[in-house]
Amino acid sequence: MIHTIIIILFCLVSAFFRPDRACCSEMKLIPSVHLRQEYIDNLFTTQNDIEDDFISTASPGLTLKQQSERLQLNLNSHLDRSWYKNNNELNGYDQAASGVLSYAATERLDLSAETSYSRDSRPDRDLDETGLILDTTRRDRYDGGISGSYLISEKTSASLSSSFHQDDYETTGNENNDYKSSAANMGIFHQPAWLNQLPTIFCNVQYSRYEYETSTVDYYSVSTGAESDVTETFNIRFDIGARYTVSEFQTSKWILSNPPYGYELAVVEETNSSKGGIGQVSLNYHGEFIHCTTSISHDIQPASGRAGSSERTSTALIIGKRFSEELNGSLDGSYYVNNADKDEFSSAEIDEKAFQLSVRSRYTFSPFVYLEAGHSFTRIMDEAADTEADRNLTFINYVHGFEMN
Repeated sequence: MIHTIIIILFCLVSAFFRPDRACCSEMKLIPSVHLRQEYIDNLFTTQNDIEDDFISTASPGLTLKQQSERLQLNLNSHLDRSWYKNNNELNGYDQAASGVLSYAATERLDLSAETSYSRDSRPDRDLDETGLILDTTRRDRYDGGISGSYLISEKTSASLSSSFHQDDYETTGNENNDYKSSAANMGIFHQPAWLNQLPTIFCNVQYSRYEYETSTVDYYSVSTGAESDVTETFNIRFDIGARYTVSEFQTSKWILSNPPYGYELAVVEETNSSKGGIGQVSLNYHGEFIHCTTSISHDIQPASGRAGSSERTSTALIIGKRFSEELNGSLDGSYYVNNADKDEFSSAEIDEKAFQLSVRSRYTFSPFVYLEAGHSFTRIMDEAADTEADRNLTFINYVHGFEMN
């Protein structure tokens, strides 16, 4: 898989260096360094044996941007070096690289491709995305995808996309947490002329396959919705639909053995299908000094590190305030529910809830230089294990970059 990532990145860079693009394009190279100091009062977010720690991180990074009339290219990479004051065995390196290429093939056809790679090991690496806490096992993550959109008429367009994802955990003799997925999506978008606010209505059809060491989930869904700018500052988007999943997994059962006569515990293959609803709603307000975003979603999603998928419901609220040209602040809140019955999407039960509240402020010295500080509170409730854990994190960031044309 790493060879696939390298090939895609090579193609992106090759497109950047084509002579016919360079004459009418703009290039930006942005080196940067990110310095972060954190204090966490519950490093592993556990109910018992609580450990606190100070973490210092230095992250040099490099961004390359290329833009022309038809082509847009964005390459990013950074290396994270972390030092733990009390848990020195966790000192090490994380890294990430990504590339995005967009190309307007014709006036009607737009094409894009993206790929990314990351290596990480922090227990809270997926907390903001899934609401799940992991251990410190190193993970290599690969992502990639291609997509295209075609303007059928002035008010109607269609899109088609495919993507892949793979998580490889550094475990010996136990690959149950590794998984890979592939997905395909097709959508139709239309602006009805008979509606005053000219909203965009759309319909999406999706197929995904999630493959774990001991289970496989085939996911089918169809949804429809709309998006509209109600006013110059207020936007609403929603979609609702249905999904159907077929799960194949390994589970342990007592079976009758012959000979001798009796029962023995054996690993057997099980198949389960289920139906349900999916949907999401988001409201966005962007005023001159205040912006606010709230959203709620419900769907089947992979649960990395849990050897299976989960039915995930999430809600989020972000309130931002601009006090001046340089100073702004935000208040963020989120709540995640990850649920999967035993033998539903895998042989393991998932019943976890996560609540997170954070406040932060940022002072911007220049477009690529800023100072940021904040605090977050997290509560993890694992109903399956009957545990509850709280975590407080206080941080300060300093980012310094500059642009090279």
